[in-house]
Amino acid sequence: MKKKKLVWIFIITLILSVFGGLNLNPPMVSAADYPSVYVNPAINMNYTPPELLYVDAFNLNVSDWTTNGTSPFLDANDTSMIYTSSDEDLIGNFTFSNLTNPGTPTSVSLDVLVMQEDAGEWLKAEIWNGSDWSLMHEYKPLNTVFTWETWNVTSILDTSDKINSAEVRFTYDKAGSSQLVYVDAARLNVTAAVGVGSNYIASIMTDYTGSDLWSYQFSLSFNPDTLHVTGVENGDVIIDSPVTEFSGTWNSS
Repeated sequence: MKKKKLVWIFIITLILSVFGGLNLNPPMVSAADYPSVYVNPAINMNYTPPELLYVDAFNLNVSDWTTNGTSPFLDANDTSMIYTSSDEDLIGNFTFSNLTNPGTPTSVSLDVLVMQEDAGEWLKAEIWNGSDWSLMHEYKPLNTVFTWETWNVTSILDTSDKINSAEVRFTYDKAGSSQLVYVDAARLNVTAAVGVGSNYIASIMTDYTGSDLWSYQFSLSFNPDTLHVTGVENGDVIIDSPVTEFSGTWNSS
């Protein structure tokens, strides 16, 4: 179910290294009307929540594999995918979405949703950090159903710039008789330390999907020794014109 943003997306600057918490008072409507209202992503101590940066483009440098569906093919767990059964077939390059929030990466993995027809086949992955290709990593898909396989690339993508420049390409390595290998999605899974003075975006979210919402209200409290609100933007819960937005006020002292 697609989540929607309420009117405010808080753009927050971290001014200390330890955060006390964001507290949200939900709109005054029934639980049946609003199944949930929450802050996303939450800010917890010195670290951002993990960001999943899915493939966002396919630049067709080389395409020995068969593609199915809509480019970039690996941007979601859906019917678009790539597959091959020919040894040493190469496909690339795939790029990833950029980081939303800045910070120093503490953990980065390349996750690949992969499946094979039969046991024993290998998938090689190479990753680009903006200046060099990494050594090949080999995934051995052990399952005949789609399964996420993970490669720790923290030492390769150790800065935000390298993460935002990352690309990946894949090679099929036939171990025995040729079998089909499928890749359905690929993503970078990033956890970063939040730097003092960094801008951080926190959205007020709801899973309400109806069209009969005409107004709402909420309040948000935060530790002013840690956070400073610098601005707000309208969300997409109420988008039909005309929209009157009462932005309210905030106190960062």
